[in-house]
Amino acid sequence: MKWNDIGNERRPQKDMIKVLPELTLPLTVTSRRENDHAILELTGSLTLNPALTTVREAVRQILKTHPVTEMVLDLAGVTDVDSSGLGELTVIYTLTAHHQCSLRLVGINPKLKKKFGWI
Repeated sequence: MKWNDIGNERRPQKDMIKVLPELTLPLTVTSRRENDHAILELTGSLTLNPALTTVREAVRQILKTHPVTEMVLDLAGVTDVDSSGLGELTVIYTLTAHHQCSLRLVGINPKLKKKFGWI
């Protein structure tokens, strides 16, 4: 174990880990089809980050190659959402509406419901 000298004390370096910022999971998207529905399972943070547009691109690809009547976004694995994530959901809604496809959000945990203003 490494030690840090602090004044006259020696403390294990593991105490220093507490000052690191909380890390967020990157956003991953897994998709599947069931009849005329597309189901996208989102895992991670739906916040401003380079992976945010992966959801939009997955939706575009599905609408382009496999016409569906309903797009289901399963948000059970989403840990956080910010205004950029909400904006991305708005873009996805517009894309699906343009293709006469309904959009359904499922698996919304209480933390996200509060951010959406639903509770």
